[in-house]
Amino acid sequence: MAICTLCGNSFIQDRNRSRCGSCNTKIRRYRTKMAAITYLGGKCEKCGWKGNQAVFQFHHKNPAKKNFNLGNVSNKSWDTVKQEIKKCTLLCANCHMIEHSKRNEKAFLEEAQKYKGKLLEI
Repeated sequence: MAICTLCGNSFIQDRNRSRCGSCNTKIRRYRTKMAAITYLGGKCEKCGWKGNQAVFQFHHKNPAKKNFNLGNVSNKSWDTVKQEIKKCTLLCANCHMIEHSKRNEKAFLEEAQKYKGKLLEI
C-alpha cells in the first residue's frame, strides 16, 4: 500500500507511482481541458473573458453532432479530442448559460411583461 501525495488516500501501488488512480485521472482531465482551451484561443468567444479553466465550457454549435462531453475527457486521444473541439465554441459559464437560456426570446419577454400575477414587494 502507498499513500497518494495529492489526496492522502491509500492505494495499491502497481507501479512506481506517487498518486492514486483517481488523482491521475483528475490530472489527465485538467491537462486535456487546458489544451482544449488553448486550442480554441484561451478566451470566451462572446465576451473575451480569460481566467480560471473551471469557468470555461465548450458549446457545441450543432448538438446533433456532439459525440461526447469535452469537460471530463481523460482517456481519449488528443486527435479524437481535437475533432470534437472543432465542433465547439469556447464560452465562459455566464455566456454559455445565456446561449442556452429560453428567457431571452422575444415571446417570453413579452409574456413576462404582461403577466398580472401577485405583485412582489421588494
